[in-house]
Amino acid sequence: MTSILLAHGTEELKMEVIPRVATGEIEISLGYTEPNAGSDVANIQMRAVEKDDHYVVSGEKIFNTMAHWASYHWLLARTDPTAQPKHRGLTMFLVDLKTPGITVRPIQTIDDSRTNLVHYDEVKVPKSRVVGQKNRGFYVAMDALGQERLFVFSPYFYRTLFNDIVQYMKKARRNGRALAEDPIVRHALAELDVKIAVSDLLYERVIWAIENGKPVISDVSMFKMFMTETGQELVRRTLDLIGLAGLLRPESRHAVVDGLVAMGQNATIFHTFAGGASELMRNLIAIRGYGLPGD
Repeated sequence: MTSILLAHGTEELKMEVIPRVATGEIEISLGYTEPNAGSDVANIQMRAVEKDDHYVVSGEKIFNTMAHWASYHWLLARTDPTAQPKHRGLTMFLVDLKTPGITVRPIQTIDDSRTNLVHYDEVKVPKSRVVGQKNRGFYVAMDALGQERLFVFSPYFYRTLFNDIVQYMKKARRNGRALAEDPIVRHALAELDVKIAVSDLLYERVIWAIENGKPVISDVSMFKMFMTETGQELVRRTLDLIGLAGLLRPESRHAVVDGLVAMGQNATIFHTFAGGASELMRNLIAIRGYGLPGD
């Protein structure tokens, strides 16, 4: 978020937050998703009512990872309930999570990790906490999401996992032969290697576009969609090749590839919709990349 704060934040926010993020002193939790607003960010209902030198914020966010120990909440709320189209009535805030009226409740996920529901009960947020301009928060969020899709879903994670899988295939034996001697295994690994290499190139193209000040929404959506779907295919096909042992998690002494394939089965499914579902990425590629009409 630091680059977004540099572009849109007040000098006060920059000085308060960026040095502490850089040193790892604080974390920022994302506050976009609501019970009735997931990929459709424009449908956000959390209200922020302007009053004197502050806003009064009420409503709740869901699936806010790290909110139970983060210092700040990167919060998108509705400041104009009558705006048309709806995305023009949203404002971005950076809220101190210790502010009175904020309650963080745990949500346990299927992979035994924690995310959170964050409830705001008439929370007073100073106007100095606005990031960007009033009713222009949607555009700040799009900038932030573009960077999230690029840096959270790095191809290097999948490349490292792929290399570990290749090493396992070289050593593991079935019916007296190394798995790597099976042409089906070799062909599958070759196809996956090509797709990860393509993901690397898409990643580098987005980096180049950012460095040269070019629009990246279409390109970063293409990268995010292709990379996360390739990651899901990597895990699925690996499980097909190595069998049930691939489902054993790291705590099992019989786990293969350090249990990373089993962990990846949950993680890669999550990656395809975190930061924007693949269906949304396809829409963004078509609409922003090719100028095709939206819904």
